[in-house]
Amino acid sequence: MKSRVMRLLTALTLGIVATCVHAADLVRDRDTSERVGQYTTLTVASNVVIYAGSMVAASNGYAVAAENAAGLSVIGRGEDGVDNRGVNYLATKRIKIKRGVFNWANADGITAADIGKLAYVTDNQTVNKGGGGQNIIAGSIVDVDALGVWVDTGKIGPIGAATPTSLAVSGNATVTGTIGVTGTATFTNIVVNGATVTMPNLPASTNGLTAGMLYLSSGAIKVF
Repeated sequence: MKSRVMRLLTALTLGIVATCVHAADLVRDRDTSERVGQYTTLTVASNVVIYAGSMVAASNGYAVAAENAAGLSVIGRGEDGVDNRGVNYLATKRIKIKRGVFNWANADGITAADIGKLAYVTDNQTVNKGGGGQNIIAGSIVDVDALGVWVDTGKIGPIGAATPTSLAVSGNATVTGTIGVTGTATFTNIVVNGATVTMPNLPASTNGLTAGMLYLSSGAIKVF
């Protein structure tokens, strides 16, 4: 009897372990956890104050006030005011952030003609259309009125700097600003309207270039 009980317990234990580590397509209903997609919470970085109603970004996984600084990814609007400086510092202090369409101040004459384009961070309550130096994306412009610029952070999400290490476009790439690529840039088609395209390791000659390759020669863009 004892031997049978031990075998049964062993089988049950192995079954539990197998269930825990199993990673494949579902074969039965799953009780999947859910969060309300509009909200998230992040731990607030040290020596940082974030005001309620301001634009909030993530930096290395911590919440900070959005600004024109490298390495930031805009998340949305701070729902609380949090001071994590000096005597108020707490390593576990968190802030609730909402994603959605918010109205920010207009830094450089964004107009209705810019609807659908990207807005960039000037500071924690202001956006611009020129990039501001670090090209930190605030979101997509959905409206412009007397109040300011309505920016959708939920649509774009946290993208961060607009200077990627690589870029692949399978359709048309229409550029009105600047593309800065530190790695590989692959385009099917590209339309440049008064823009600057910068790429590394440009070939000195046409040797080895194949049809469709793009390179810069004496300030002109040539396609082979």
